[in-house]
Amino acid sequence: MSTPSRSSAESEWRVAALLVALILLLSMSLALYAYLSTPPDRVFTGVFYNIPDHNQYFAWMRDLQHEQLAPNRLTPEPNDPALFHLLWLVAGRVGALFDLSHAAIFGTLRVLAILFLFPVAFASIHIMQRDALQRRWAMLLFSFGGGLGVIWVFVKYWQGLPDVPFPFDLYTSEPNSFFIALAFPHFGIALALVLAVIGLTLYAQQRQQLRYAMAAGFFAALVGLQHAYDLLTIYSVLGLWGLLIWWRDRKFPLFLGKTALIIAVWSIPPAAYLTYLVLTDPTWGGKLDQFDNAGAWTPPPLHLAILMGVPLFLALLAFRPRMLRSQDDSEILVGIWFLAHFVLAYLPVKFQIHLLLGWQLPIAILAARALQTQLGPWLRARIPKQAPVVFATVVGLCLITNVYIFAWRFYDLSRHDHPFYLSQDEVAALTWLGEHTSRTDVVLGTLEINQHVPVWSDAHAFLAHWAGTLDFFTKSALAATVLDPATSEDERQAVFARYGVNYVIVREQDAPREQLASVAPSLQPVFTQGAVSIFAVEASAQSPDALTELSSEQRELHFTTDDGTILVGALNLPHVAPPRALVVIIHHSGPVDRESYAYMAEQLLPAGYAVFRFDKRGNGASGGTYGCCEASDALAAYAAATQEADMAGLPVFIVAQSIGTQYLAEDFAAYQAIHPPQAVALLSSLLNPEAITNIAAPVHVIVADSEPELQSIGPDAVAAHQATWPYGASLYIAEQAEHTLFDISDGPIDWDDPAWATRFHRGAMASLLAWMEEQVDG
Repeated sequence: MSTPSRSSAESEWRVAALLVALILLLSMSLALYAYLSTPPDRVFTGVFYNIPDHNQYFAWMRDLQHEQLAPNRLTPEPNDPALFHLLWLVAGRVGALFDLSHAAIFGTLRVLAILFLFPVAFASIHIMQRDALQRRWAMLLFSFGGGLGVIWVFVKYWQGLPDVPFPFDLYTSEPNSFFIALAFPHFGIALALVLAVIGLTLYAQQRQQLRYAMAAGFFAALVGLQHAYDLLTIYSVLGLWGLLIWWRDRKFPLFLGKTALIIAVWSIPPAAYLTYLVLTDPTWGGKLDQFDNAGAWTPPPLHLAILMGVPLFLALLAFRPRMLRSQDDSEILVGIWFLAHFVLAYLPVKFQIHLLLGWQLPIAILAARALQTQLGPWLRARIPKQAPVVFATVVGLCLITNVYIFAWRFYDLSRHDHPFYLSQDEVAALTWLGEHTSRTDVVLGTLEINQHVPVWSDAHAFLAHWAGTLDFFTKSALAATVLDPATSEDERQAVFARYGVNYVIVREQDAPREQLASVAPSLQPVFTQGAVSIFAVEASAQSPDALTELSSEQRELHFTTDDGTILVGALNLPHVAPPRALVVIIHHSGPVDRESYAYMAEQLLPAGYAVFRFDKRGNGASGGTYGCCEASDALAAYAAATQEADMAGLPVFIVAQSIGTQYLAEDFAAYQAIHPPQAVALLSSLLNPEAITNIAAPVHVIVADSEPELQSIGPDAVAAHQATWPYGASLYIAEQAEHTLFDISDGPIDWDDPAWATRFHRGAMASLLAWMEEQVDG
């Protein structure tokens, strides 16, 4: 095929420029309408669709204005900053530099995404398709093509349904470039990067120049730093393409191999970091685990046909298996890219629906081929008079759903109501939170208002996002419980204590504010404007302690770990003064806080012992993220308790349980260096005869009779300790107990039953108290 003339190329790029200008105009018309039509009592959020997800991004952007990593503030659980996201970091820094609101940053980002995505897409089409007319059709279909999801709108009105059935057939944005341009600039940038990597790799192959491969690698790194899961598409498409070229040529494509290595070197590190974060960090891993909450999965194959619509059918019409063995590398690439998404879209991963991103490009190229070389000639040959009308109808069906989506955005915005608008009263309340809260604060409210809290303030939201809020449905129910005036004050305070709630934001439509205030003495009004109030949770209500009556004092201790994380514990003092001894508890495994051992403190305090329990990192009031450093954290807790001034002269007992026994044995010399313990109780011990001898102190082993290694961790371990040290080690075997020494004689423990603590093995507790008594008196 002859090379297009310069005038033809200029004409083609003028068409491309007009398409970009049209998309910008349509997108800007929505924004202008929203801002210009906003009533005086309302504020437009700047978002056209999917408020929860965008508020999540804005929260990251707020944190990344001044930091390199962002925490998850869409959940009340404390967690360290860990997420790096290049797009929102740059957006945050630019916004901070020019003092822009998050809505202004988002509007600017939408424009920039359009100016980035569509030129990159058109350049990619130019590289992959040689025919000029087909390129123009492909640009049109890529820009405005959509599915047939609008049929569900007709079904909705025909059947009188409250909402459209199968909304993901209509509103899935990833394979819809026009919808992305209107509402999802982060997807637009991600899509542009994916197209840039694949397009540049093809361009590098065509010219055999590694500089283009280096550019592809650079853009792949940006994908990894923003939308790492899109690397699955890049790796799959380019990998399969390389294999097909290898198979066709019967020799390894050395240049493509070098290109693949470059892309891998650039992109694997950021992707590996995100993978590590999800696998090791309970907060971010828990977020991914909750993707099921949205029900956001790739529609099943029959519905996929509706989602992708006429362009998909045209692409299937144009596809030929021989494309996969073509002598034209670009034809192989388009063919395998088109096929690969049929598999990518159904990979068994939580984010499978996101892997539809990018499919619109090969579909547009193939659909354009079908329009020009198959459908058009066939219509002209069979029905020449009707051919233009039928052809226009087919093209119209490619665009009809996006016409509806665009028109419906205007209708949605014309309501001037939630979720796209906030009242002036709500903005005033959120502004107050921004001025009076910090990252250690937690704000509780209904989802509709509380999802805005991390955007307007530095506080954590108790409830904000279907995935970002850990245990989302439980938190939803608890928020409703707190705001219900019929809820008892004890129940309300238990929620405040468990999640460290500092403020409650209430709108009149959420709960009767005056009635709530009258029955909730723990809530003190600190802000009221119109229909919105903010209540501060009294400090005493934030941390009610069931041990208050048994304690002469409960003292909260803050201490710093080796890596600078601040943990918090509680030192309960008995009514006996001075206490007979200090008992420091070293936890079993799992993300638990001090309340996990309240049942033990309730038994020890009346016997005259001071008791120290602490919140593991990422739990209770402790900072950090659970999942690391437990051994060193336990040592830091021991140091904090024993170095309290009024504890210095007391004998110290260490009560370690399960994994805590291993931590203690492995580093017992360090414990001795801080403060030599009087004696050590090993509950649910994991120590074999060799390990237990590391503990140079009197020991009392308490294990369940159900332990599979009972002989080793019980009698044999005690005998070994007795043979090594002259302290007279002792043993108690709890009958009909499970590993953590809870009585199972009446059946398994239901850990969701609030009364679980009452089933701690009575014999085990009596044995512990008697042994401690003996140690103190002896």
